[in-house]
Amino acid sequence: RLLATYGYDAERDFQSSRVDSKQNHDKRYFVTRRNHVFQLDSKGRMQKIMYNEVFRTPLQLPFDVFPKYIEALDKFVHLIHDDRFSISVPME
Repeated sequence: RLLATYGYDAERDFQSSRVDSKQNHDKRYFVTRRNHVFQLDSKGRMQKIMYNEVFRTPLQLPFDVFPKYIEALDKFVHLIHDDRFSISVPME
């Protein structure tokens, strides 16, 4: 339940991260947000998973929660990279 209770912090600099963009931006555009990795509905059922390693920033969690949270997050990250749970999608 830790990944549904506490959020992880993420930030994206759209100007720097979109080097392929053809637009001419003269100002930086940052999006900063905190999401729960597992988002549950009112009955406690999984509704959505939101996680992006690329934009993750340092966590802001209560000190006593951090060890168990990081352990749960580490297990989740290993699962999403496990070949047993991976599928290939042809890009045509």
